[in-house]
Amino acid sequence: MVSYCFFFMCFSILKEGISKNAPKKVCKTCEDIITLGESINDRIKSPSGLSEDFIEDIQICYESIEKIMDGIKVNNTICIHDFFKIKSTGGPAHLLLYPVSAAPLATFYEWDSFTTWQFRGLMKYTWVLWQDMEDYITEHHICNPSS
Repeated sequence: MVSYCFFFMCFSILKEGISKNAPKKVCKTCEDIITLGESINDRIKSPSGLSEDFIEDIQICYESIEKIMDGIKVNNTICIHDFFKIKSTGGPAHLLLYPVSAAPLATFYEWDSFTTWQFRGLMKYTWVLWQDMEDYITEHHICNPSS
């Protein structure tokens, strides 16, 4: 119970940090989420680019998935369709690597302990959100509107 409470507290703090420092943008289409997930996946496997862009892209992906989840909860057909389209690709590509060792990334990007923690938290929080969305779809017997 203590570890669950600690986990919840840490990710509540992380989410608060995301909200305050949010890049203020989300992907416009599910195809953008798919492409962004693939880009993040590629940079996890072979680090490149700037650390700030990498972290921001993970935040954007999280916020975009959160927006879909919010839409699904109010029975938004477009969001439901987007979920199933992303799911048909196996889900967000970077989450297929979860859990991810942050060590090679921390070395490449020269992260301090906070940025390493932020990366781990964003990956975990996004993974949990995706799992929650899959569970919600299953529990509420929501079907693909395209089928």
